[in-house]
Amino acid sequence: RERDRLAQVAALPTPPVETLEQIAKDAADQARKQQLARELASLQAVERAARERQQAALREAEIAERERDLRLQQQAALPPPAIGPATPPPHAARRYALPEGASLVPQPSREDGYNSVALSPDGRSLVSGSDDKMLKLWDMESGKLLRSIAGHERRVFSVAFSLDGRSLVSTGGDDATLKLWDVASGDLLRSIAVHGDWVSKAIFSPDGRTVASAGEKTPKLWDAASGKLLRSMAGHHRGVFAIAFAPDGRSLATGGVDATLKLWETASGKLLRTLAGHGNTIDSIAFSPDGSRFVSASRDHMWKVWDPASGKQLGSFSGTGGTDTSVAFSPDGRSLVSAGGDDETVKLWDVASGKLLRQFDGHLSSVRAVAFSPNGLTLVSGSQDATVKLWDAASGALLATFFSIGAQGVAYTPDGVFVTDADPRAAFKIMRGGQELPLDDFIALNRRASLLIGVREALVK
Repeated sequence: RERDRLAQVAALPTPPVETLEQIAKDAADQARKQQLARELASLQAVERAARERQQAALREAEIAERERDLRLQQQAALPPPAIGPATPPPHAARRYALPEGASLVPQPSREDGYNSVALSPDGRSLVSGSDDKMLKLWDMESGKLLRSIAGHERRVFSVAFSLDGRSLVSTGGDDATLKLWDVASGDLLRSIAVHGDWVSKAIFSPDGRTVASAGEKTPKLWDAASGKLLRSMAGHHRGVFAIAFAPDGRSLATGGVDATLKLWETASGKLLRTLAGHGNTIDSIAFSPDGSRFVSASRDHMWKVWDPASGKQLGSFSGTGGTDTSVAFSPDGRSLVSAGGDDETVKLWDVASGKLLRQFDGHLSSVRAVAFSPNGLTLVSGSQDATVKLWDAASGALLATFFSIGAQGVAYTPDGVFVTDADPRAAFKIMRGGQELPLDDFIALNRRASLLIGVREALVK
């Protein structure tokens, strides 16, 4: 039996040398992969522990700073002594006064020129679109940058909130897309290729179910939930830059390079009427809150008021002296804010008379976008000087300035109180006579966990 078994074994074919070598090679490769996996897991564990330590330290620092500011506010609320002069509140005493003749100079990322701004329906958040291809979402109460949202391949031309404040729509100009985003998470909901070579603007309808986009000649309506094209509206002969829904959502106004305004029925896409009167490209359109009027702003240096029901021109007024690239009605419909041109200002107008009510000075380059807060108490402007500014509408006072350093946000008030996650030494300089002065005292005394001590009531009523 043993002889038979050995004979059977001898009769089995011998594996080729190549097969044996491959088996040995596979075993060695598997061992290397296992070793690399163990090393990667070890590195990830180290990085995770480091991140957790860093986050814990940041949380502790933020909590400590909030507790300190709360103590200061509580102390500031105490009544002054009964005898003797009034004592200034502790937080005011701690403000750092700049040396005589010195000025605070912000240092924003120069590629962050702002093309569009929008305030959420509750007035608590601000979204901006800029040349760095990013959307930035800011908390208006604290002044903190909540998140930077990346996704466009070109500079962001327009941003807009849905009426419920839960969604955003943005356009990336030359990347020919409009994108819808979830506000709470910053996640991309969908991306839609729209107008061939470029798209200039996109907005939500008042009910949030439809998105209108403008670009090459033909405005389009899209289903916000599915991204499906609902209808195209042919009629303009050249590019379309301005677009606005009537407050009831039943009609849409458009304008552009052909210097004409067109009113469309949104349910059918039917052209209702064409309005002529401007002598150059129309860059912005805004409806009054009650829908009884709309305003158009043009590169002919004029803004005009129209009756959408009749198509009649109700008024024609000289604007900034340059190109009005953005206009917006106040919530009560009585005033209008405009910006554009080369004078680097924002202007507030009386709609009925066309009288200039107030001018807001402070930007260092052309202003591309303006918006009213929902309560009408404040204005927001975005400029090519890479800053967004918050203004008191009644007095014209500057309340706060926002800018970014890469993906990190900075906000500060005119008296120097500031909030930032960035290194303050990268955010600011103190200059006097062309010479840079030390920042240590300024940083130690002016940094806050929340920006808006003393102006909160003006922002959220």
